[in-house]
Amino acid sequence: MNDRFGLETAAKLAQVDLSETSQDEVLRYVELLRVWQKAKNLVSKDTLVDVWTRHVADGLQLIPLIQGWCSDYSAQSVQVVDLGSGAGLPGMIVALGSADPLAKVESPKGLRRPILAVTLVEANGRKASFLRTVSRETGVPVTVLNKRIEAVHIDEGVPADIVTARALAPLAKLVDLAKPWMEKGATAFFHKGGEYARELEEWTDADAYDVVEHISVVDPNSRILQISGKMRRDQG
Repeated sequence: MNDRFGLETAAKLAQVDLSETSQDEVLRYVELLRVWQKAKNLVSKDTLVDVWTRHVADGLQLIPLIQGWCSDYSAQSVQVVDLGSGAGLPGMIVALGSADPLAKVESPKGLRRPILAVTLVEANGRKASFLRTVSRETGVPVTVLNKRIEAVHIDEGVPADIVTARALAPLAKLVDLAKPWMEKGATAFFHKGGEYARELEEWTDADAYDVVEHISVVDPNSRILQISGKMRRDQG
């Protein structure tokens, strides 16, 4: 598939209208991913063949969800912390797709587009180096923390309004990792595959949270789970 056509297909699937600048940034990301993949094995080889759907569209679909969340949020900017970023999925894709102030997200309600400040947490040194290279090559500013997730918390000055993660851990573990931020009002957006229903059933603390299931644009059997503490809703 031609890369430009692949990007257009991914953006349409995710219902995101990217400016030319944002398109160039995402295209550059994919170029770098392919180069680094040869030596660093950043993603599964099988998924790289279908990079525009499996990775790009999968990440871009968070932008409309975040925008919807921001419709009830008054701050000038939104702090996003992506846990276990790996090759930047989904955090770097969200940053690339949101950095250009001319980019727009299709929305029948005319919701305002948030200004996102993205922090990528990745313990693997080579993957963190890749993320810094993408930021430098595209000119899209992100903060890359080459640390274990457990070492990153609010006391270190890493605030979060939104926490994201993909293919990182079972749901209960993900919530535990995000809890330092969620206890202060953050909302999580977690990519989960076909086992999401079982993980929800096995999650013993589910009653303490509000959970919204968004059907993935990439796979109808997968979900983006939007999770927030019930206190956030009650105090809103």
